[in-house]
Amino acid sequence: MKKIQKIRSKKALNIKKRYEFSMKSKRAQATGAATFVLILALFMLAYVLLLPEEQRDELIGDLDSKTPLDKEEIIVEREGEINLLYTSPGMVYTYEKNELIIPINSVTVYHATEEDVQELATKIKVSKSWFSDNPELLTFRIDDKEDLEELQLFFFVNSGEGTIYIKFNGYTVFEGDISSTDSPITLPSDRVKVTNVLKIGMASGDFSGDSYTLSSVSVKKGFKSKKSSESKTFQLTSSEKAGLKKAELKYFVNCLKIDPKEQGDLTILINGREITTEHVFCDAGTQSQSISTGYLVSGRNTIEFKITKGEYTIEGIDLELQTSEKYYPQYSFELSENDYESIMGDNPDEDYYDDCVDDGYADCREDCQGSEDYAECRDDCYKDVRDDCRDSYNNYYGSNDLYIEFNFPNDEDRKKATVTVNEYQIAFDTNDDNYVRKISSYVERGSNYIKIIPKVNFEISSLKVYITDKE
Repeated sequence: MKKIQKIRSKKALNIKKRYEFSMKSKRAQATGAATFVLILALFMLAYVLLLPEEQRDELIGDLDSKTPLDKEEIIVEREGEINLLYTSPGMVYTYEKNELIIPINSVTVYHATEEDVQELATKIKVSKSWFSDNPELLTFRIDDKEDLEELQLFFFVNSGEGTIYIKFNGYTVFEGDISSTDSPITLPSDRVKVTNVLKIGMASGDFSGDSYTLSSVSVKKGFKSKKSSESKTFQLTSSEKAGLKKAELKYFVNCLKIDPKEQGDLTILINGREITTEHVFCDAGTQSQSISTGYLVSGRNTIEFKITKGEYTIEGIDLELQTSEKYYPQYSFELSENDYESIMGDNPDEDYYDDCVDDGYADCREDCQGSEDYAECRDDCYKDVRDDCRDSYNNYYGSNDLYIEFNFPNDEDRKKATVTVNEYQIAFDTNDDNYVRKISSYVERGSNYIKIIPKVNFEISSLKVYITDKE
């Protein structure tokens, strides 16, 4: 038996030695591999550093272009830029579509009450006896009383008994026994002044006296706040209007207050002509309204949303048109008054542009004399004059410029299109992966429109409109 145990002990010892040797061997191999990787990395670094500068920049540039951040960098605003539009149109095609969908930005309309709570006293005690009368006078101001919609008095009754009175600017609004359940008390709006006085006292008291102790005495002022209507614009070309067969407006009303008592009527008008007036139901889903094609005009159209009561955001607004005109991708961006003035000047001389155009038109009429088609020559020349004069006007008065920028997925395929900015046209025919054009002289205050009319099928990775400092 002892012999067997010695044999087993010897085998266990041998196994342990082999295991320890194996682990040492693996650690040695791992150390060797790590050392090799480190040496290789140092060799590569030295190789890159010893390359000529042009080759090194090219190699590093190639590596940078393959990073996953490359696409994200397009989205980030460059320093000094203000983005007005950023979208990814994707593939654009030359084929015809019979349905034109014009998206319209959301609107928010409301008839609301803004509340302001003012504490008048943390605690007051009023009393009256045969020998004394101790009422309290509390004052507060309402500077914009014309907008006041509701005024209420809040308080807690800590203790007391007897008949108490509360007067508001000399008018009795409460008299009798009082408890916390009597709060709030509505104060009459026709008694409101700029400086208002609350008088709280006891109407009667016996020999020992009656009293009340009130705490957290405050007034809640409710002021009218409203934006009962909001308008948006969209644009139709003369050919789109001429070929218009059917028009339908789709939208979703999102109620910001869900109490049915808070809901009112919504009226929608196109170019001042009513297409619907309906009571708002908050769970109605997407709404659809047909529009007479006669209500729409060539050029700029206005859609207005008006409410009588409530708070709403009207979202998912799409104008769906069936037309015989070819439809191509269309986008819009808003230009605020301040941004427009930064581009065209905040105090320009209107005669500058008019004089420029008059002189240019005179030159056009002279230059087109003897032309085979005088009218076409003159009209083309007039258009060039207007463009040049607006550019000159912008260069003279504006402090900023507005640009449109297209980015494409490669610099190999042909990209050819005509782009309309409002009624102005620009065109590009390029194999580059980027196209930028200044459009400062083509824009207007408020809504502006871009349409892409492709001449070949190609892909647009991104479309961007931005303001930047004048070069």
